[in-house]
Amino acid sequence: MPLVKNNRRNASIEGNTLFKRIYEICLFILIVGYFLFYETRMFQIAFVGVGLAGSLIITASKIYISRFKLPLNTIWYFIFFVLTEISAIWAYSPDNATSNYFRLMVILLFISLGITQYVDSTTDAEVLLKIFTCSALLVALIQLFSTPISEWGAGYFGSKIGGHNSNTFGFVCSMSSVISFYLGYIKNKHYHYIFVLVFVVCCLLTSSRKAFAISFVGFLLIILLARKKKHHLIHFAVAMGISFFALVLIIVDQTLYSIVGYRFESTFDFMSSGTTDETSLFLREYFINFAKILFFEKPIIGHGFANFSIILAAEGDVSKEVYAHNNYWEILADLGIVGFITYYWFYAVILIKLIIRFFKEKSNSLSILALAMIISQLILEFGLVSMTSFYPQILLSLIYVCSYASSSKRQYHYSPLQI
Repeated sequence: MPLVKNNRRNASIEGNTLFKRIYEICLFILIVGYFLFYETRMFQIAFVGVGLAGSLIITASKIYISRFKLPLNTIWYFIFFVLTEISAIWAYSPDNATSNYFRLMVILLFISLGITQYVDSTTDAEVLLKIFTCSALLVALIQLFSTPISEWGAGYFGSKIGGHNSNTFGFVCSMSSVISFYLGYIKNKHYHYIFVLVFVVCCLLTSSRKAFAISFVGFLLIILLARKKKHHLIHFAVAMGISFFALVLIIVDQTLYSIVGYRFESTFDFMSSGTTDETSLFLREYFINFAKILFFEKPIIGHGFANFSIILAAEGDVSKEVYAHNNYWEILADLGIVGFITYYWFYAVILIKLIIRFFKEKSNSLSILALAMIISQLILEFGLVSMTSFYPQILLSLIYVCSYASSSKRQYHYSPLQI
């Protein structure tokens, strides 16, 4: 009997390994295809279908070997999704609340479920992180080689292929640079520094202040948190110096200044004196102030999901529908305090779990990366709306699996995912 049980267990492990390889391919195709064919509906549906098939396969394999458990991130996003649909009852525009992001949020629910079903160990989590960075690297190289060098300095790089705006491309590159830096600095896989360079250059070319800055914030956090790394405080001081030099360079170099340096300078001027020549800063301030007004009108339940842009176009000084450029205030305007708590309690849980792991499990380096990533994302959300964004939600799922993945044998042999 023990021999039969062992054979069954070994067969289950081998079958699960095959399903994992299939899932890895599906996830890679999804991440690359969704970016490169964002505006081509037929191809977008095909690539999303591949991603969903991968999630279905890996989930079915866990059900088959009796190792399935509904993970916390799926429960969280489902609750938030239900709230967005219910908000149509009191929404300024009920149709907007129920239809605008319905399909995307359902897709994100199943993609995030697949990610959590895949991860049984720290090795699995690192494989997914590598898949994300390799996907981003392929997209970055395609963008670089498909754009004439003479146009690299034109600014807002990254929207040439696929149709995503440069901020989306900047987000993907900045977070990929942080993951690659972790693999190079913590895991001593030094060739990843080449990837870091590619991603940082792409961040710079996008003209995105937050993408370029958050890369360095992520690097500094990883170095600072790497307690087991010899001389890490000296490395941190050196990294601070390099970051300051990079900031000075983009201001004094004429080419770099014309790409992104002037945007940093205008930000400093705006913060210090309230004046700037850059119109986008005034617009962003106006959007956020408008969101604050909407929140104070209905602080508990808001004006309905995805209704900020509708109300802004109808009652504000903007003739087109735009988002608030701030995840916190857009949620407060749309769904009030109820929506804010419903969305951000999950971030709080991840952050608390990671801090506990960081101090209790000094050998678990994933907590260093995940802390750097969750802090970076929380900062980025002051300048983007992530609650219905494809790549930020995938990154959040990756951060979540890093908060529980273990290298123990018990975990490796497919113990249920812990809520």
